[in-house]
Amino acid sequence: SVVDVFREQELQHAEHVMDVVEVIHALTSLYEKLEEERSVLINIPLCVDMCLNWLLNVYD
Repeated sequence: SVVDVFREQELQHAEHVMDVVEVIHALTSLYEKLEEERSVLINIPLCVDMCLNWLLNVYD
């Protein structure tokens, strides 16, 4: 889950501001877990790029 990914990346503090590299690492971990749990082939680089692009557009 997202909470597990944030714990693994040590990003659970609300005041922590994530940089782009941390977002990429968190998204990659999240999609890898999703692929493993669901046993579905996911194009992880494409999903990370699309999600990062969306996040940057929303919060920029």
